[in-house]
This record gives sequence, C-alpha cells and structure tokens, in this order.
Amino acid sequence: MSANSKNWVDLLDLHFDKRLRDFVHTSFPAKITKVVSSGVVDVQPLVGTQRPDESHHPYPEIFNVRMQTYACQMGDVFISLPIKVGDLVWVMVSERDTLNLMKSDGSRPLQSTTQRTHDMSDCFCIPAFFPDKVAKQYDTDALVIANKSSFIRITDQSIEIQSDTKVSINSPMVSINGV
Repeated sequence: MSANSKNWVDLLDLHFDKRLRDFVHTSFPAKITKVVSSGVVDVQPLVGTQRPDESHHPYPEIFNVRMQTYACQMGDVFISLPIKVGDLVWVMVSERDTLNLMKSDGSRPLQSTTQRTHDMSDCFCIPAFFPDKVAKQYDTDALVIANKSSFIRITDQSIEIQSDTKVSINSPMVSINGV
C-alpha cells in the first residue's frame, strides 16, 4: 500500500469514527428533567461523547421522550410507577424512524417516514437504571413491590404484605380463606 493510499484509509477511518461517535445512538442513562404527561418526559442524558483530542461534548436535553410502562398490550394488566423529575431512566434509541408507528395502534408493521437511523428523536425510556451508589437490593426468589414504608413480596409459596401506614381494601365482596 502506498503512502498516499494509507493517508486516504486513515482519513476515511477518522471520518467514519466521528460519524459513528456523534450520530449513531443506541442507548444511554438519563435523568428526567420534566414530566410532560403521564407517558411523556423530557430527559438530560448523563453521558456524552469524548473526542480523540479528549474534549468532552455533552448531549443536549431531549424533549418528549415516551416513557414505557410495564404492560401487555393485549391484556388489561399494567404496572404504573410514580415518575418524578430527577428519576433516572434508561433511554433506548430506535434503529429506524418511529413517527408513523407511534401514531398507530401498533397492530401491524408500518413504513418509516424518513431515512433517519439511530436518531435521538426516535427514542423511548424505561425507569430501570440505578448507579451502584443508589442501587436497590434485588430479591432473587420473589416479586417485590415496595416503597419506603410498605412492601408486597410474592413467591411460589407465599404472599407477604407489610405496611407502616394505612391498608385499605375496597370491594363489593371480599373472600378470605385459610386453614
């Protein structure tokens, strides 16, 4: 390979490295800066890009990010979390333009409206990110739903409910069976 060819290869490598680093996004941690509605938040990415010259370039705030809930679309079951400003989330960037899909009911594949790929305007987030210093303890044997004063722990052998506050059950009919 001639010196001239090597220079072209190096130049192309630098170009593609920069394009990938600055324009291809996949996923990243962020902090909620505004709750726009029950399913939409604004977020500030918590990481940015470091260039070869070691300069740092933070990502800008991203507006109108769809917050995903834990739900099955065909069932009537979901888990709702009380999202607040300051909560940490994990943002995932779609491989393709999602504008048509987000306006639909999601029942069939749809065409992208642009050739946009890995763009931060096509992202959603989930409330599932904790840095090591604030990580929650995971129960390896049970489903746990908890807050500061109450918890429900469900295993294949038992259901445990504890609360330091009021517990209410409102129903037209309640059955409790035990031995």
